[in-house]
Amino acid sequence: PRLVLAGDETVAEAVRSMRAAGVTGAPFTDSEGRFAGIVTLAGLEHHAESDASTEVARLADPADLPVQHSRQLDVALEALTASRRSWVPVVDAERRVVGTLGISDVVRAYRRELQATLSRIGAASELPAPARPGRESHGGRAAGTGSYEVVVEEGSSLDGRRIREAGLPPGAIITTVERAGTVVLPDGRTELKAGDRLALFATAEAATTLGELARRPESGRRAGAPVPEEDGDFGARAPERAAARGRTSPPGGTGEPPAASGS
Repeated sequence: PRLVLAGDETVAEAVRSMRAAGVTGAPFTDSEGRFAGIVTLAGLEHHAESDASTEVARLADPADLPVQHSRQLDVALEALTASRRSWVPVVDAERRVVGTLGISDVVRAYRRELQATLSRIGAASELPAPARPGRESHGGRAAGTGSYEVVVEEGSSLDGRRIREAGLPPGAIITTVERAGTVVLPDGRTELKAGDRLALFATAEAATTLGELARRPESGRRAGAPVPEEDGDFGARAPERAAARGRTSPPGGTGEPPAASGS
């Protein structure tokens, strides 16, 4: 990680360290170097207005939980979708901070896998489908979290809005956007349009909320409603459809460098 604070640092010291490191949040440790919590720059700056001498450890939020570095990615994804932040700390067996995992890291990994899948399409007769939502996967994914598909309707809250401005619910990550037969690898600047087919990794509740945003106010449960991906799901079909047409759009459809979805 770029910065790990000590729990006995004062708020004023932590603010200086975070500004110097250029981070908006950081984990901190106890006197034995074990993970003890997370603080944000905004929270420290607010507290500094009343008492800048308070120790960072006194501001710990018990809801901030780390991810064990030995756990599988599904567990980390669960932690990310449940987190109020776009990242979670990663700790070893002794709870020492060894890194951080952010939504942008997951999206980049997904993109790499998607590109690899596209290159294998010609040789592969069938691609394996992710676990169906509501069932536990081999990676230990909790029930209710999985892959979903949502279609943006014309005149909906998402139509014509950039992802970072769309008010996506916590617990939902847009992994790809299929537009007119082309797979778009999105970032926060990607503008959503009517007809876009969004592939999500989300909790069931977040997928339902995003499905409501994707529908016209007067429409019923039609194209915008979240649809759990079945066998032959979007994650497997989208690369095939794009490969058949011989094209895949860059992040945001504009050639801009990738960033975390919903950032």
